[in-house]
Amino acid sequence: MMRALVIQPDPTEKAALVGEALRERGFDLEPWTIQDDPYTADGRTTFPDAGSYDLIVATGSLWSVYDDRITSWMGPFAALLREAVTDGVPVLGICFGAQALAVATGGEVRRNPHPEIGWHRVDSEVDAVAREWFQWHKDGFTVGPEASLVGKNDVGQQTFTVGRSLGVQFHPEIDSTHLEYWLAGGGATDMESDGVDPEAVLADTRSREVGLYRQVSDLVHWFLEDVAGH
Repeated sequence: MMRALVIQPDPTEKAALVGEALRERGFDLEPWTIQDDPYTADGRTTFPDAGSYDLIVATGSLWSVYDDRITSWMGPFAALLREAVTDGVPVLGICFGAQALAVATGGEVRRNPHPEIGWHRVDSEVDAVAREWFQWHKDGFTVGPEASLVGKNDVGQQTFTVGRSLGVQFHPEIDSTHLEYWLAGGGATDMESDGVDPEAVLADTRSREVGLYRQVSDLVHWFLEDVAGH
């Protein structure tokens, strides 16, 4: 069985639907958490060896990659992702994980003029990417010189490949259960502060549930077959 390291910046971030799709394709998921408490800046600064795994998944976070308060662990995290790309270990970066992957490979991350929350279209020539995806972010990335932009929308760049790795600004892992968990943990207040109705977003997510796993499975299949070469 192939080993997938799932780097969760904090315990609220899960592989969820992405994890299910990877398990279906023969991966054993090994979660690894940077922060025990996402509301403090402290985190682990010594990371696992990228070369010990067949795949790395880097999930979202409440933090911005450029926040000086997390430099102690953000530096080693970016170094791990850079090492993985250099050594040909595929990385799937999700939201914060995609931003970290962009920075690790020469790109930039900055605050967007407006947050992107809820279900939004991503335009792409890749069928598995050109869908509506769940978004919840205030930062955006621009890709580095070695990366290829695969998807974008009016807000900014959304999807890129670099080597055998893929970064997605959106959250393919999300389903209504995971979203409910986020909202109950303070996310509802955060959404409301940005002028978004959390109950409406949750209802929209529930309405998509029937076809959601197939959509995620298509994305993971494309990533593994066409990008990672597994």
